[in-house]
Amino acid sequence: MAGKSDSSEQKKQAMRWKPASRSLADLAGEVMAPLAEKHGLATAQIILRWSELAGPELARATRPLRIQWPRRSDTPDGSDLPPRRLGATLVIACESALALDLQFAAPVLIERVNLLFGWQAVTRVSIRQGPVERKPAPAIPPIPPQAPLRMVSGLDSLEDDDLRRALGRLAAGVASRPQRS
Repeated sequence: MAGKSDSSEQKKQAMRWKPASRSLADLAGEVMAPLAEKHGLATAQIILRWSELAGPELARATRPLRIQWPRRSDTPDGSDLPPRRLGATLVIACESALALDLQFAAPVLIERVNLLFGWQAVTRVSIRQGPVERKPAPAIPPIPPQAPLRMVSGLDSLEDDDLRRALGRLAAGVASRPQRS
């Protein structure tokens, strides 16, 4: 009798609802999300390419903080349905003055981040307003000492006297400028 109930139990399990076919992108998301979360690969790629993703204006006043991945949870009714997965939330630090601009740019930013990953990784953006550490402006390279002399020597070929004098004054000003370090 016990053998008979075991086989009927196996038939019941086999006949339970099975999910319909799913797209490869959905499956890749479920497989890749825990790996990216575990190893921090997603956040690193976003940080490295932030100026490309956000654009030069937003990149100067914003900084990605982290990606919050949704928790894996079983279905509330205890059925064998696959666990519910939503996309991750990209948390961004932003200066208050550009928060509204960032909010308007959020859909484009989400699209760019998802293109970087190749799947629908991020579905939301969360903005944290406050001061953002800015990168220092690149240093102006020093002007070689020969440059003003070359500028002045090239002025002889100009026919316009006023233009030649103005460019000569400019070259003299550049030559006398103190070098910043």
